[in-house]
Amino acid sequence: AWLRAMNPEFTHPPIQLAPALDRIIPTNQNWVDELIIKKQAVFIGPPGSGKTATIAKLAAMLLEQGKKVKVVTLDTIKASGAWQLEEYIKPLNLQLYVGSEYLSVTRPKEIMLIDTPALNIRLSRNQEYLKNLRAKVNVPFTLVLPADMNPIEAEEIAQSYLAAETDTLIVTRLELSKRCGVPLRAAYQGLKLTLTSQSPELVEGLQCAAPEIILEKMLSACEISL
Repeated sequence: AWLRAMNPEFTHPPIQLAPALDRIIPTNQNWVDELIIKKQAVFIGPPGSGKTATIAKLAAMLLEQGKKVKVVTLDTIKASGAWQLEEYIKPLNLQLYVGSEYLSVTRPKEIMLIDTPALNIRLSRNQEYLKNLRAKVNVPFTLVLPADMNPIEAEEIAQSYLAAETDTLIVTRLELSKRCGVPLRAAYQGLKLTLTSQSPELVEGLQCAAPEIILEKMLSACEISL
């Protein structure tokens, strides 16, 4: 590998380069622990971002830890939106709650995972929707983006959602992307990269977005032998 050719001390580049990437790209590897304390997360993103699978996987992860989970969807616009999420969480024996009446600015008793309609953040009416929604919950938003989208578009979307009080980023479909342009360019705008998803399958779960994992993907795309 060319890294080892330049410096023989690079015996395991993902681990040795991780601190440098961590200084450039903000991450939050304790986000799930913080969620358990705050008991509320609101997931936003463009169409096809993977919010539904992400919420189901996160619910499964929390249930395995013995936590009580409540899944709420605000997606009453798309006919199949609520149905798809309901099907995802059915194996978890969870009920799906539909509507904004379940939202609260106070800390709920159960960990509440809140799904939202897929939005085009560039439209002023959707920006107003997020502004009104933010007043009904006690946490910033979590943006979900697919790894196989255009990285430049991901950067622009991240900038727009930052203005709507979004602070964290989850990247899905990482298995479909050869590179890490989306997590890198979106997180570089100021979003904290927290979790990744390698598959839409519920059993695959979510992975912590540690710098080592991102670097592993980056270096493998460069065909560097690790």
